[in-house]
Amino acid sequence: MMAATRGGRAYERYGWIILLASAVLGLVAGLTLAFAPLSIMVEPAFAAGNVPGVLRAWGITWVFFDIFALVILFKNFRKGERWAWWVLWLLPLLWLFHFLFNPSTVQNLVIAAITALGLVLSYRGCFPLRRINLRTLRERCGTGGGGRKETV
Repeated sequence: MMAATRGGRAYERYGWIILLASAVLGLVAGLTLAFAPLSIMVEPAFAAGNVPGVLRAWGITWVFFDIFALVILFKNFRKGERWAWWVLWLLPLLWLFHFLFNPSTVQNLVIAAITALGLVLSYRGCFPLRRINLRTLRERCGTGGGGRKETV
């Protein structure tokens, strides 16, 4: 469990904070796009009240996506559930696709890279190393040592 491990390295324990910041930033950007798109878009064709409904719908979708990501982050990812780690890869992918949609927004590419770094840093929280002693390994493999006594 990620939340229960206290002995891990700091970057393993706190990598989730990067994911939290990314989801909150996406939530703020989505709310802005949904309710006040003219504050972030400087397109002259978008006069007051002339913003396409698709952009507002995109913002609302982004809001609900980030709420979904926050719920997974706090409920499942912090417990160290592996599927949650895989699902949260959607956060950097979302930022990456925003950059690919509009290449002039290099900040989205930077946020995608930092968010991916947060996932990489928290990898061991969801996928801990398993330590197996030699006896357990031999029992699993079916090699009991052939009746010989081992010398150490």
